[in-house]
Amino acid sequence: MGLGYVVRRVLGILPALFGVLIVTFVIVHAVPGDPAQLLAGEAATPERVEEIRRDLGLDRPLPDQFATYVANVARGDLGFSTSQGRPVNAVIAERIGPTLLLSGTALCISTVLGLLLGLVAARRPFGRFDLSVNLAALVGYAVPAFWLAQLAVLLFAVRLGLFPLLGYSDIRKELSGLGHIVDVAFHLTLPAVVLALSEVALLSRVTRTG
Repeated sequence: MGLGYVVRRVLGILPALFGVLIVTFVIVHAVPGDPAQLLAGEAATPERVEEIRRDLGLDRPLPDQFATYVANVARGDLGFSTSQGRPVNAVIAERIGPTLLLSGTALCISTVLGLLLGLVAARRPFGRFDLSVNLAALVGYAVPAFWLAQLAVLLFAVRLGLFPLLGYSDIRKELSGLGHIVDVAFHLTLPAVVLALSEVALLSRVTRTG
């Protein structure tokens, strides 16, 4: 794998990224409502709304707005969130830690379980355990993760009450040290397992076949 291959792959990504920018820009402008009015509030005067619209550049032609949007994204400026009233970069930075923790935990679970199930199933090909793993893998890979997540929340969080319904930690308790780690792990268990199941199914089948 040479430098030329890497350059070609990177250049091949650029049209897809440009397409994503176009689609995102069109969707944002197609959403009903006026962002300037939303930021100004219902009691704002028309002059104040127009001032915010000028500050955001919404009074300019769409091609100019798109060019500014692409330039800002290229610099890492993702704009201003009208729903939360602060920069998008700040919103993402606030959630990047829990997101990485969730995805990393799901990756560890899927790797360990996928390899373990695949190796155990391969010891006795076409046995009961092997067939059971293959069947469970097919079902787990076919079921959409978002639908499985809703079922898991309804069953384990709402009906059985085994796991918390939402949140990163229990805001009613002031925990620190080991207690905080255990509390975060408890909140992390259900979403991490659900997120890992499809990868467990895929990795177990690949390991079994190999």
